[in-house]
Amino acid sequence: LVLPYPPGEIAWPRAWVLIATIAVATIASILALARADPALLAERFGPPVQRGQPSADKAIVLLLVATFLGAVRFVPYDVFAWHVLPAPPAAVAALGLAAFGSGWWVVTAALSANPCAAPVVKAQAERRQYVVERGPYAVVRHPMYAGGALVMLGLPLWLGSTAGVLVALVPVAVLALRIV
Repeated sequence: LVLPYPPGEIAWPRAWVLIATIAVATIASILALARADPALLAERFGPPVQRGQPSADKAIVLLLVATFLGAVRFVPYDVFAWHVLPAPPAAVAALGLAAFGSGWWVVTAALSANPCAAPVVKAQAERRQYVVERGPYAVVRHPMYAGGALVMLGLPLWLGSTAGVLVALVPVAVLALRIV
């Protein structure tokens, strides 16, 4: 993830806070998932496109990755050069960081609650598949997507790009399409 605006703006405190948040959240998530289900953790580190995955899912996953990376790349250009829309007030931006962190937590909780939460659509013969009704699945049917949407919308908001939030709606829409 390359956030700094070319030619290499490194004096961006919010980006450094985001990077630190991602580092801490990643370590906490890995530790939580390693305790809950080490095999699932290994599965989650698999590539986003795999053998046996339906072609439609391969295409939508690649589209999701491309649109998300594009949305992330848009943010520093907007913050430092384009200023498409006014930056959000500091309190609203702080809500973006809270949304980002909350979304990450929801995704981790969903992974901990669902032993079949593979990154790709595929039959898992080695696991008994069933409808999960505990953890965040007790509240929403697709908590990983709900959490992912919070992550994608919170990131540009925290970094100070109101237009970036609108651009982030594209990968969120791709997530919704993947549900279908």
